[in-house]
Amino acid sequence: MNEILEGEPIKSIKIQSYETPRLANVIINERNKIETITEKPSEMKIKETNNNPSDYLYVLWIEANNNTTVLLYLTENGIRLNGTKGHGNQYIIEGDNSLLKIVNKIFQQEQ
Repeated sequence: MNEILEGEPIKSIKIQSYETPRLANVIINERNKIETITEKPSEMKIKETNNNPSDYLYVLWIEANNNTTVLLYLTENGIRLNGTKGHGNQYIIEGDNSLLKIVNKIFQQEQ
């Protein structure tokens, strides 16, 4: 995630769920939860693709201290990044989607 934000520290992450009847949001400002979201999934295996993932489950609005925002669209088996260096990049997740598990858990805790 640091590469995407060009090394800028993350100020907050807004998680927007598409799984609820109405769009629901939570905002994460706690450093330990931000680090869990951005660092724990770093071992996930992803492969760049030209196919745009659909059926978004969550959108993460990741805001850096310099007010740069990156959008991360998350599906069961894919990620799309919009923002600085990751503008429009799409990835297929190969294997376990640990990011989705983490986001699900944090989103449920914060609601």
